Amino acid sequence: FRAVPQQNASNYASSWIAAFDPEGLGAPHGLRTAEKRAKGYFCGAGCCNWGGPMWPFETSKAITAVIHVLNYYPEVATVDHSKFWQLLWQYTATHTPLWRVMDGRGDNGRKGTGFYANLSEANYTAKWLEQGLGQLWVAENGCADSIVSTIAGTLRGPAWTDDATLGYRYNHATFCDLVLSGVSGLVPSANGTLVVNPLVPAEALPWWAVDGVVLHGKVVSV
Repeated sequence: FRAVPQQNASNYASSWIAAFDPEGLGAPHGLRTAEKRAKGYFCGAGCCNWGGPMWPFETSKAITAVIHVLNYYPEVATVDHSKFWQLLWQYTATHTPLWRVMDGRGDNGRKGTGFYANLSEANYTAKWLEQGLGQLWVAENGCADSIVSTIAGTLRGPAWTDDATLGYRYNHATFCDLVLSGVSGLVPSANGTLVVNPLVPAEALPWWAVDGVVLHGKVVSV
């Protein structure tokens, strides 16, 4: 929200270091909600856990903050275009089969012993799938670590750890906004002006296009 005054930005620059620290908030597959080194850290089965798992909505806010830093606080050196792409790439992967859905029926999802092979097979999970999106199931939170803890032991992550029978289907969290404002760099202003400042590294995505975006009464293509 650009709440930090320009002249004070460097005072907060070190805050970003934890986001990319493997023992801090920087998990292999996304941003944690608590540092791994913290006492009581737990990235495991069950919903509504703020002790370690990745939350898509909170991740989207963090990436929005990176976009604002790159656009408005050039003196901050602790985040750059490659780190923006790292976070967005990890976040994009949460919308793919890389993130499996834990079969954690019972005890609010904490009794996970494996993963669903097909969410469409049973009505109690199929009814929560978005029409036309196949097996896509984005949950409230999930474990971005390589190892997920459960009551029954451990499983290989990353994984959605919510109970899939409870009806979560979070295809949300400003994902499209991050692509439009970050990758394509569309920055509209209330005065009717439009800045185009793509933030994706050229070596990461040499070719891309955005078409048919309506801004200020105009249709924009980049």
